[in-house]
Amino acid sequence: MDEGVIVNCKDKTINYNSGKIVLDTDTKQGFLFIELNANDSIQNQAILNKETLYIDNDLTSTRTVLYKGEYAFDPSIGKHGGYKINASEL
Repeated sequence: MDEGVIVNCKDKTINYNSGKIVLDTDTKQGFLFIELNANDSIQNQAILNKETLYIDNDLTSTRTVLYKGEYAFDPSIGKHGGYKINASEL
């Protein structure tokens, strides 16, 4: 899993987190699954408030694109919920 960054836009606090990218080998389309940690105060607020995650621009690495959009909190991800971000392999 690659390490990612979560930024709280209100106060610009950065939390280091990780996610798992799952891609279909034929279509090269898939998702980044981010599991939130209830022991982290900022992530716990996202869990309690079922906050939407906003990605303003596509995020492109050397191998993967994460697509901009509004991503609803998904309680079925991990133990406490998280986000399922649209992704594709370059």
